[in-house]
Amino acid sequence: MSYNLNPIPVKYAQLVAHAQDQIFDQVNAHYKNALPALGNSIRNMRYALEIEDFSSLHREYLELKAQEDVAFFMQHDYEGYLPTRMQQVLRDVERELKAQGYVI
Repeated sequence: MSYNLNPIPVKYAQLVAHAQDQIFDQVNAHYKNALPALGNSIRNMRYALEIEDFSSLHREYLELKAQEDVAFFMQHDYEGYLPTRMQQVLRDVERELKAQGYVI
């Protein structure tokens, strides 16, 4: 029994697979570039939260958000690619800054 594949759906499936590979490569590259800055900034922000130094917290948050690779995760729907604790700290920081009246 032979199957006659319509070439249009096959090409579409190949195009979708290629696009998914490109997105994965892009996310992976941003992640590798962002991880060192994220790790350092997260530590600094957690410390600022502990001692309730909100001006330092706000400054550190804005500096972190200004970095291109980090902004990729914070401004798009790619936050889920970050480790769970990093996601939680970022949410805590944003919530605390908003509660203190800072614009983020």
